[in-house]
Amino acid sequence: MSKKTIAAALLALLVGGVYYAKPWAKWNEAGQELLFYEVRNADLPIQITERGFLESQEQTSIRSQVDIYDYRSGSRGTVILSIVPNGKLVKKGDILVELDSASLRDLLESETLELQSDRSVQEQADARRTNQLTQNETSTAEAQLTLDLAELNLEMYIDEKSGSFKLAESQIDRQIDEARNAILEAEAALKLQETEKDGIEQLFRLGYKGKSDLEQSRYAFMKSEAALASAINQLETYDASKEQLKSYTYRMELLKLQGEVATAKRKLKQVAVTNKSELAQVEAQLFEAKERVARQGARVAQYQRNVNNCVIRAPHDGMVVYAQEERGGSSIAAGTEVRNRQEILTLPDLSKMQVKIQIHEAVLDQVHPGLPVDIRVEAFANKIYEGIIQEVAVVPSPSKSSVKTYECIVNIPDEVYRLKPGMNAVAEINVDRVQNVLSIPVQSVVQRDRETWCYIEGDSGVDRREIELGKNNDKFVEIVAGIEASERVVLNPLTIANLEDASGKDIAPDADMPNGKAKKRNAAESARTVSRMKERRKQEASARSKSSSTAG
Repeated sequence: MSKKTIAAALLALLVGGVYYAKPWAKWNEAGQELLFYEVRNADLPIQITERGFLESQEQTSIRSQVDIYDYRSGSRGTVILSIVPNGKLVKKGDILVELDSASLRDLLESETLELQSDRSVQEQADARRTNQLTQNETSTAEAQLTLDLAELNLEMYIDEKSGSFKLAESQIDRQIDEARNAILEAEAALKLQETEKDGIEQLFRLGYKGKSDLEQSRYAFMKSEAALASAINQLETYDASKEQLKSYTYRMELLKLQGEVATAKRKLKQVAVTNKSELAQVEAQLFEAKERVARQGARVAQYQRNVNNCVIRAPHDGMVVYAQEERGGSSIAAGTEVRNRQEILTLPDLSKMQVKIQIHEAVLDQVHPGLPVDIRVEAFANKIYEGIIQEVAVVPSPSKSSVKTYECIVNIPDEVYRLKPGMNAVAEINVDRVQNVLSIPVQSVVQRDRETWCYIEGDSGVDRREIELGKNNDKFVEIVAGIEASERVVLNPLTIANLEDASGKDIAPDADMPNGKAKKRNAAESARTVSRMKERRKQEASARSKSSSTAG
């Protein structure tokens, strides 16, 4: 603890009830005075105080989103044409950075022309697909019609009631019947001619008919004989035709019609396969054309985004902070080339701030999200900001020291003004509050080995009093036993010349020292006492942490 901190604590204690007492007689000649604190019942806040720095809750990283590679120069970056000054306050929508977009616009124009050409090819491929679909429907319909007609012809031929074969057979049967009737007629006509011929021959022999009549009757008889023979031949021909129809023509026509049906079916399948193949071909061409358009469209969109991303606007209100390099400083300026994804600046929202602190591992188990925190910013020492623990890291922060600390984020819920990132802040974490207990300042406590005591104002001076301590914070410690309310304890016990241990021996012979050396030793002992109190509190917290871990 520094001298300034001790002086500030002593001043606060004086305001809170400490006063200067009448010098103790033994120190009167040396000029030493004792400071006293009146013990009273009060609430004891249990706090953990840590130092940290301010940062914005919403800190947007502004990066270059221009993805470009110049094959001619090998450059992968874009030149900054203009940028807002570092530290400037900006509003949402303000232009932060303008990057050079001239080469990008040239590329965008050429790629857009290429996209139009690819779209024309796609339209042609789409038209070919439409035509192929129509052609496939036509060829399929024709093949189906041929099959339907072939099946209908086969059905029409073999129908037993009105089929083609049945009609042909019926027609021959009628012809056979007609031929038989013709034979009967020819036989009757032949008999008439034979009777007529015999009569004319008798009349010729009797002299009643001439020779010409005889010849005519004979000729008519011969014609009747020929007609009968012709009718018989016709009947035989019809019988043979019927036999041929039933034995050969029927089978040949049936095979022919069945063959036409089978051929039509195969043709229909062939047309389906051909249609599928030709459609797949044109669809592949269309797919390829669409893919080219999609790729080219994505390329054009990327170039368009690159052109648009050359103008970077503020996503929200905030303060411009140029990006820092690892070795410190910033190379961001107009004329600088930035790569894709390279951070150009950050834009913290100054109305929403938080404090980043480090929590010692000994008290980590007492800190958790939701605890209230009092925050003091060094730049505005008279104002206390109310905060709340947002998160506590589960792994320690990187450090070369053996002491482990854990990063803790303290959120300031209310909107703030004039606070800036990087300002130093002190966070007092309100872990607990012990109600209505006796407590004394930590500098009033003396600890040696395993003994703990303080000095109480008595009737004839000061008395040494053994005490039992309870909970404590950085300034006060709870008194469990040994002191009553309204008693007054010595705030600067090490100014007393002779501190006796349990055996009554003098263990602090500062009375023989010169006044300046005694004061220095007393201040050092006071600081070490406070340090031991803090260390004991950390050890107790560590022991509780191990105990709870073992119980778990």
